[in-house]
Amino acid sequence: MNPITHNLEVWSRTAGTECVELTLEDSFIPKPIDDEVVIEVHAAPINPFDLRMMIGPADSATAVAVGTRERLVTRLRIPDAPGQTVRSSSQFANRLGAEGCGRVVDAGGAPAARALLGQSVAVWAGGMYSRYCKVRASDCLPLPASTQAAEGAGALINPLTALAMVETMRAEGYTALLNSAAGSNLGRILRRLCSAEGIELINVVRSEVQAQAMRSEGARHVCVSTAAEFVEELTACLRAAGPTLGFDAIGGGSLAGTLIAAMDAAKAHDALDAGKSERPSKVYIYGNLDSSPSMITRGYAPGWSIGGWVLPGVLKRIGAERVAQLKRRIVADLTTTFAAQYARTVSLKELIAPQTLAACWHRSSGAKYLVDPRLERKPLLIETETGS
Repeated sequence: MNPITHNLEVWSRTAGTECVELTLEDSFIPKPIDDEVVIEVHAAPINPFDLRMMIGPADSATAVAVGTRERLVTRLRIPDAPGQTVRSSSQFANRLGAEGCGRVVDAGGAPAARALLGQSVAVWAGGMYSRYCKVRASDCLPLPASTQAAEGAGALINPLTALAMVETMRAEGYTALLNSAAGSNLGRILRRLCSAEGIELINVVRSEVQAQAMRSEGARHVCVSTAAEFVEELTACLRAAGPTLGFDAIGGGSLAGTLIAAMDAAKAHDALDAGKSERPSKVYIYGNLDSSPSMITRGYAPGWSIGGWVLPGVLKRIGAERVAQLKRRIVADLTTTFAAQYARTVSLKELIAPQTLAACWHRSSGAKYLVDPRLERKPLLIETETGS
């Protein structure tokens, strides 16, 4: 008999008002065939993308527990909005948890799959919020046997994002990078990578506390987006760094436009230096921490651009051979350059509890959570709408 897997399944339904419900379901995984492997999941991070997939169009502030202690159910309301479409359960079932790590416990008949049996691997394939997950062997990155679960859990998405940002910068002829939401795990990885590569990096954060922490760690260029002097300080950093390519994780609001304006101001100040003025002012939006519309104020110098940047597409353009090289570098420097930090480890039951969702949605820097599906903890003592 195949092992029972506890897959976190998010689905939408109408219950008086439209809502999303998070539940924990028991299911079976079919026997792996050909190049498939089954992984016992040891750890999976809760990334912003995972949170968006969990709640879909629902309002995170409306999360309430409505199930029982034996079968937890968290319900979130979907606000009324013109044209809003509720996602069906089939879009969410068994696909939560974008990445993670674990041990290969079963494999199909293909040599590549059989070779992974018993190995620790990192995976970026979806469905990692489960006790067991079936994926293709090609989706697995073998890790050293000594790798701890917390070290391997985030071995792919953030490290590859940082490396691909550097690849993009070089391919487009820039010499420096700018990153917003720089207090995140990705921000820390990018700082260490740029330091190792001798690349000037401008870090944009939302609080002076974050800025002071970065400066104490040796960060040279740090700007606080909420400060009154933000634009002036950012312009000065851009002048010092040289031709800079911006990456914006915020998405909504006016930040991307502000970055373009500051780049224009920096180039205008150094207009006599052709080396600093020849590159167009450019910002890629790669995140959606702010889901409001992106506000662009026209009036920038000719040649500016703001566009989207999606990691899978960038990796495809880089090419399989180069991506394989980047993955080997990640494994070699997993506990140094590409190390991640987690504030707490939770079980699958705790993952769907309203208090966990609230803590994760707050997005405090350094407060990223890790899910360990092997944890079996006592039922949470929580109040529910049904009183059960």
